[in-house]
Amino acid sequence: MERGQLRIYLGAAPGVGKTFAMLAEGRRRAERGTDVAVGFVETYGRPRTAALLEGLEIIPRRSVPYRGTSFTELDADAVIARRPQVALIDELAHTNVPGSPRTKRWQDVERILDAGIAVLSTVNIQHLDSVNDVVRQITGVPQRETVPDEIVRRADQVELVDITPEALRRRMAHGNIYTADKVDAALTHYFRVGNLTALRELALLWLADKVDDQLESYRADHQIAGTWEARERVVVALTGGPEGDTLIRRASRIAERTRGADLLAVHVTRDDALAGADSDHLAGQRVLVECLGGTYHQVVGDDIPTALLDFARAVNATQVVLGASRRGRLGQVFSRGVGLTTTARSGPIDVHLVTHEQAGRGRRAAGGRDVMKRRGRGHAVPDTVMLSALAGGVLRGERTLDALLEQLRETFGLASVTLLEHRPGAPLTPDRQRDPRSWRIAASVGAEPCASPDEGDVDIPVGDGLTLILRGRTLPAADRRVLEAFAVQAAIALRLRRLEEEVERLRPVAEADRARAALLGAVSHDLRIPLASAEAAVDSLADANAEQTGDDHAQLVATARDSLAHLDRLVGTLLDVSRVQAGTLGIDAQPLAVEDIIPTALEGLAASGQPVDIRVPDGIPEVLTDPTLAERILVNLISNAQHHNPPGRHVLLTASTHADRVELRVMGHGPATVDGDTGLGLTLARALADAMGATLMPEETPGGGLTMTLSLPAVAPATTPLDDTGDETAHPAVINRVADWRTRR
Repeated sequence: MERGQLRIYLGAAPGVGKTFAMLAEGRRRAERGTDVAVGFVETYGRPRTAALLEGLEIIPRRSVPYRGTSFTELDADAVIARRPQVALIDELAHTNVPGSPRTKRWQDVERILDAGIAVLSTVNIQHLDSVNDVVRQITGVPQRETVPDEIVRRADQVELVDITPEALRRRMAHGNIYTADKVDAALTHYFRVGNLTALRELALLWLADKVDDQLESYRADHQIAGTWEARERVVVALTGGPEGDTLIRRASRIAERTRGADLLAVHVTRDDALAGADSDHLAGQRVLVECLGGTYHQVVGDDIPTALLDFARAVNATQVVLGASRRGRLGQVFSRGVGLTTTARSGPIDVHLVTHEQAGRGRRAAGGRDVMKRRGRGHAVPDTVMLSALAGGVLRGERTLDALLEQLRETFGLASVTLLEHRPGAPLTPDRQRDPRSWRIAASVGAEPCASPDEGDVDIPVGDGLTLILRGRTLPAADRRVLEAFAVQAAIALRLRRLEEEVERLRPVAEADRARAALLGAVSHDLRIPLASAEAAVDSLADANAEQTGDDHAQLVATARDSLAHLDRLVGTLLDVSRVQAGTLGIDAQPLAVEDIIPTALEGLAASGQPVDIRVPDGIPEVLTDPTLAERILVNLISNAQHHNPPGRHVLLTASTHADRVELRVMGHGPATVDGDTGLGLTLARALADAMGATLMPEETPGGGLTMTLSLPAVAPATTPLDDTGDETAHPAVINRVADWRTRR
């Protein structure tokens, strides 16, 4: 069955009009006779969006029970059974409710496409896996709902739904996206002009790469070898000589004249070992290219102009930058040289010949013996030239294993490069070469990775049960030394990757050690004062020579009693921290109003006698939390703030919403810094927050002091839930956190 076509409407942020555009296209197709049905669309109360749904067939959703509540999800089976020509399915990155047939909505969409049904869908740029960390840096909001880039890249069409940041903010202010109570928080947090501008640029750049892939595929399918100047790409040719820095900077300036132009540096390694390349120069020039935002490439070729132009045409370059010939006048009389030959053969590619200090000085400026040394070493110099930069990059951790294999594949024009690893315990029999069960793929680039050494064209054993398999063409024996050096570097890169994975595995252990050290410091800090007070009071009571009145005696007894009671509370807190760290503390998360948490916490602080100012606006949604633990966190935070507050200043407790979170802020005005106190109170508060899946972050109070912000997941109505960006999506973002807490319990 022919697979259905996928069309995706890509947006830079919530509210740009993705769903509206998708529904408008669906109606247009339906009006012209196409069988269109709605698989899943949420209007979130937006009247213009809801109006587009009128008259379209809506396939019933699947009802999924979870934790005593029923949720609705896309019913992929019902869509397939109905078999419309086109299905409209919103929010491709959505996470399904636990208990659904598949985890992610894009997996449902893949199944529908496999059934031959075309799909129109939507996604925001922040939900793509590749930019997940970038979006978090820009907005400060982690994206928990993501879709693999490959799913979107494979779409038959990706259409950008674009709007300027200012227009989107006006749309937000007019109430066309969120209800009035959410507008202020959205405009001051996620929907700031800077955030929206950065997200818009991300979307444009990502789509430009997608379009570039489509253009390259079209040119390959139609065997178009000529250059299409759809996008400026400047290739700078490096010989390995000292003039390379000058050429790179000149090429960079040329590229900068057109915003968005690409800079690519390429070095052609000749088989005759007479290229005059200096490995130190090439290594430094590679660093310079990458610092200027370009990429570095190496290719092998006997005819340098041919190899250079083949590379330029393959990347659809529009301009090539070459250095003026280093040969003297006599040499230029008998040979046109690389520059003039490249210019004559370049066709529509512009060629820039750049003068430099080495021009006309001759190739043997470093001494005539160099050529003879290269002849004596055979191919040793190009080995050196190609791998010196790679080896340094691998050892510094700058080049990953996949990048190294891709460099090898590109250099030798291979279909795929696979690093195979012998499976532990697999028999070392003579026929193991033909048995894929004896091997596992450690890393692979290109199409059709090899499952066993027998499937490749070249096999390069590298020791330690590793072998490098090349597929695509048979390489000459002269290249064997280069390939063996690549294999060694690949083995080193694999070991480095394994070490990094081991570091990540041990990171929780290190964090636990730091937590224990912090706990010991907290114990020392908090237990010392009441213990000293109790000890001094008891010593005074036991001093037979001390003259004490009845009031003195009563005061000493009260001091000892209060200190011991304080110690008892601290020991109880210490036990609670230990239970949290051991994972034995029971957690009962449930929907709860903020108005129900705060009064209970204040009752526990009544003995302090210090008032707390409360500012909680109307309309704060319920939070999903354990009421007892949330109360104890607030008690500890307020107590800590009161302890450090100067006389006459009150602790302020506020509540606000941000995206799908409710933030409770305890603002103190004492001398505490943003690092917080080292006492057991804050240690317990942090431990309890982590155990519940909440976050507790310190920040400076305006005017001085410490503010602790407790962020809890909001329980949004089932019809208008919010995701981490402020974009509406289904409940699972909250549900999954509950499931995680239950697992910890």
